[in-house]
Amino acid sequence: MRKMKRIAICRWVIFLILVGILSEVSAKADDWRLKKITITGNKTFKTSELKTLMGLKKKRFLRSPRFSSSKLRSDVSSLIRFYRSQGFFAVDIHRSVNRDSLKHRVYVELFIDEGERTRISAIDLSQKRSILETSILTKLKSQPHCPLLMSDLDSDADFLKSELANKGFLKAKVESQLEVDSSKSNARITFMINEGPLISVDTIILSGNKHVHSRVLTRELDFGKGDTLTIRKIRSSEQKLYKTNLFNFAQIEPIVEIDSSGDSSISQSSFPVKVAVQQADFFRIEGGVGYGTADGPRASLRTSYANVFQIGHSLTFNGKYSVKLQNAEIVYGVPWFLGLPLQFNNTAYLERHDDYKDTYYGVFHGIRFSVGRTTKFNLAYQFQLDWEEINHLRAKNDSYLPELPTKSIGLRVSYDSRNNLINPSKGILNSFETEVSGLTGKSNQFMKITDDFRLYWKVGSVVVGNGLKVGWIKTYGQSIAIPPQERFYIGGARSVRGFSENNLKVELPGELQSSNIMLTANLLDIRIPLFWWFQGAAFIDAGNVWQSVGYDKIFKDLRWAAGPGIRLNTPIAVARFDVGFKLNRKPGEGLYELHFDLGQPF
Repeated sequence: MRKMKRIAICRWVIFLILVGILSEVSAKADDWRLKKITITGNKTFKTSELKTLMGLKKKRFLRSPRFSSSKLRSDVSSLIRFYRSQGFFAVDIHRSVNRDSLKHRVYVELFIDEGERTRISAIDLSQKRSILETSILTKLKSQPHCPLLMSDLDSDADFLKSELANKGFLKAKVESQLEVDSSKSNARITFMINEGPLISVDTIILSGNKHVHSRVLTRELDFGKGDTLTIRKIRSSEQKLYKTNLFNFAQIEPIVEIDSSGDSSISQSSFPVKVAVQQADFFRIEGGVGYGTADGPRASLRTSYANVFQIGHSLTFNGKYSVKLQNAEIVYGVPWFLGLPLQFNNTAYLERHDDYKDTYYGVFHGIRFSVGRTTKFNLAYQFQLDWEEINHLRAKNDSYLPELPTKSIGLRVSYDSRNNLINPSKGILNSFETEVSGLTGKSNQFMKITDDFRLYWKVGSVVVGNGLKVGWIKTYGQSIAIPPQERFYIGGARSVRGFSENNLKVELPGELQSSNIMLTANLLDIRIPLFWWFQGAAFIDAGNVWQSVGYDKIFKDLRWAAGPGIRLNTPIAVARFDVGFKLNRKPGEGLYELHFDLGQPF
């Protein structure tokens, strides 16, 4: 009995082994590998470009991909769709599949008959009200006698729809209609336009502004009751709502019922407009720490509340600390001043500057009023009134220090088209500032002008930057010296690298170490990508400060520095290390200076 059981068990084991072997053989018989794909007949597009559209890929590392007949059929369909989208309506693709039974390899050949490419014979507009002039056809991507591209048709339809929306036809529909001749060599395009209603504003419905007064929203809108509503007004109004920093979401749309034909089911053209917002967190706190060779460890803290009295006023506290500079200020901001879209800030501050070795030691407090705005054209302007009192003031080499308060009025105008404020690679920044102190009351009396120009552009993947900063300051009236806190100081990681911080000056025996004229030229700053977030850099800087100087001495007195650097461009900040070598070194000076800082040099 036991012997019979053993025999039965052995039979089952042998049976299972045979089944496994047969299954493996069958699986291997069906396991065909793609060895090569050959494409011929393609004249317009490269073979490599066509293969990127295919699911069947060429031989992989150490192993060929599996061959699939269904995937090949799908690839042929994809190629035909691609050719037709490029105007080849008569395209035909033949395929040949050759199998090597011994090695289970498959060789695929695709023969492409492109046929004649369809070109555009004419373009027309079909519209009911003649809203768009025929001259707009010259702005389309599709043009007569050019190849027909289906992607351009979609883009042109969207463009015409956008043009209608900018005229107030927000519910317009635009569709392209093709008439291809029998030879499939020419096509006539007609854009079928259904304008829909001309939309003007009836009532404005606000939603989502639970803790924000309604006038905060309505004053940011570029339209009112009775106005024609255009897409430009909608987009501009949404951007203004975002810029208030009160909302995470803003959407504006008219409430219009459209039937299947695209026409309004209501005869009138005035419709309610819904302004929907989602409130942001009004309270914010931000902080940061860093280190620089000039001022050592540093830290900053900023807390703010953006909706005081529920009317969009802001209250902000800013604090900064480093070895040389400590600053604290409270700012009360009003986004609309005297009923105008002007940002008004009232600032009270306390500042301590501790750099007695190279510049001065001083403790100051004051109040500052500023009003201004940023326009649509990257242009910003700001008027400023400043009243600063001196608590303590000492300067190492000055025999006379004016300790009068500084009561000044100033203007700042800037143009900023940079693509990134932290790490720009394209654009221009020019900031012009002028200040006059002492027009009223007891005060230091001086006039001050500065201009800061920066230019960035790219050559391939290399970023090139240039910067030029000039300044001039002069006393008038009863004042005989410029206060140390108003003078110009240069040298360091953000001006002329190769010199220590604020330590580049002309030494004139018997004269005050004041600096009433300043010139800093970052002649060249090149950033070259290396790997990951790292960039290599090379730079040439020049500059100096003077108490007084003639034009003939400016270039003679310029101090020059150059050297290499490295950048670490993290998503939140740029860490920078530069080595600046003095090119016209004087006796007793060091050959180089090391600079470590956060942020680009200019």
